Amino acid sequence: MRYNDVRDKTTVVDEVLERYTTALSKKVMISNTELFKDWLVLKQDHTLAARSCGFTAWAGAFMNTWNSDFVKSGFQAHSKGFITIVDGRIELHHPMIAGVLRANQAEETITSEALRTAKE
Repeated sequence: MRYNDVRDKTTVVDEVLERYTTALSKKVMISNTELFKDWLVLKQDHTLAARSCGFTAWAGAFMNTWNSDFVKSGFQAHSKGFITIVDGRIELHHPMIAGVLRANQAEETITSEALRTAKE
């Protein structure tokens, strides 16, 4: 889309982003955990909450090509608990551990004690 705008000297992306942002809000596609909802069931007008960061990561990878600012601004919130840096070590965590970390940690930094507790 952005490529076409540059090539064709148009601004289609501006209108699309505005409509996309409105639709995200209207359908409540970003959950209170700041992860994108996993499913939108159109006929029932129902969404299903994310159980992991998988769909959020996939959607972010796709969306990054035309809405980079939005994707980059959400990365810290999306990755919290799933990716940690504790005592200089970067670790990736199972969704169950990440869920515990996300639920129990209000602050930005996850401590080694919090990580140990979540793994138990």
